[in-house]
Amino acid sequence: MISFFVTAVLSFISTEIDNILVMTVLFAQDNGKIKKSQVIAGQYLSLAILTIVSIIGAYGLNFMPQEYIGLLGFIPIALGIKEYISYKLENTKDKRLEEAKKSKTGVLSVTLVALASGADNIGIYIPIFAGFSVDQLVIVIGIFTVMMALWCLLAELITRIPVIRNPLKKYSSIIVPVVFISLGVYIFIINLF
Repeated sequence: MISFFVTAVLSFISTEIDNILVMTVLFAQDNGKIKKSQVIAGQYLSLAILTIVSIIGAYGLNFMPQEYIGLLGFIPIALGIKEYISYKLENTKDKRLEEAKKSKTGVLSVTLVALASGADNIGIYIPIFAGFSVDQLVIVIGIFTVMMALWCLLAELITRIPVIRNPLKKYSSIIVPVVFISLGVYIFIINLF
């Protein structure tokens, strides 16, 4: 039982380690673009989608061939470009309309970036999940749920460190697009070449 628990925890950590940077950048934004609750909701939604797809894949229905996962790099690239354009046009639009729009798209944006970032998780989860019983999969889902809460807390705590938070706040309009676009390029490189 201990080895099962360790396997679940280590598979989560190893697949989500890159996501901590994205969450830290998103949590550090204090300009109202994306709320902390939207980051958390988006992370949980993407984890649920990736876990469900992996469970289905483990039982023989692999939806996305590995060679196409790299195409998901378009999502963070597009969102990074959108963030940059939004920053540039920020003073030319009605801010009330913009705030209403951001509130609706915040969770979706976080979910899409987390899905693109975590698409390769499927390749790790499927073989692991294939060897688990239904009871074990339920436990894994519980472990992943708790681990995501810890992951969100860790990212939020990292943003409280002044040496990290201050530059992230000051340069978030540049850092967010750069992180998203870099993530997209990274996804392309590791999956297509």
